[in-house]
Amino acid sequence: LEIQRGAKRVEFVFLGRRNMKASDAKIIFIALAALSLVFVANLFFAKNESEKPVLFFAYGANLDSATIKSRAGGFENLVPARLSGYRLAFQTNRQTEFGVANILADADRNAGVTGALYTLTEEQMAALDKAAGFPKFYGKKNVRVKTSDGKEAAATTYALEGQAEFAAPSRAYLDAVLKGLTSA
Repeated sequence: LEIQRGAKRVEFVFLGRRNMKASDAKIIFIALAALSLVFVANLFFAKNESEKPVLFFAYGANLDSATIKSRAGGFENLVPARLSGYRLAFQTNRQTEFGVANILADADRNAGVTGALYTLTEEQMAALDKAAGFPKFYGKKNVRVKTSDGKEAAATTYALEGQAEFAAPSRAYLDAVLKGLTSA
């Protein structure tokens, strides 16, 4: 829309049409303004598909919220949760002196691993993957957990990759696990 000023009158030119009525020009201007607002609102409010939340079941050292913050760059939410049908073990799949937390399937109906269900962004999950040594050290496993309010949720968690052997944790690692357990 272009407004040309002549000597005595204002001429409206739109798409090559001269001498449009002022009311027509106003209607076109209002329609374009509304369309622009819809476009800007869509950009501002639309959630990107890559921003879908990731539910991550944490146990071991990742149970401590300060550890998740430092490894993932933060988190959206955390709820205490339990993973039934598994038990916690300290193992390693490397030639290391100390073990780390791992989950092992257990047929005992009372078996379960205490943890936390974190809500992460995909970006936070990618940062956590890098810090955890995914995919060579830890792999990912899809699990179902029960939250402290009794709701079930599908989540992703880590489990050691390859052949793992039992190994005692370092004192510092065990302290981090215990700190997470007491804060969950």
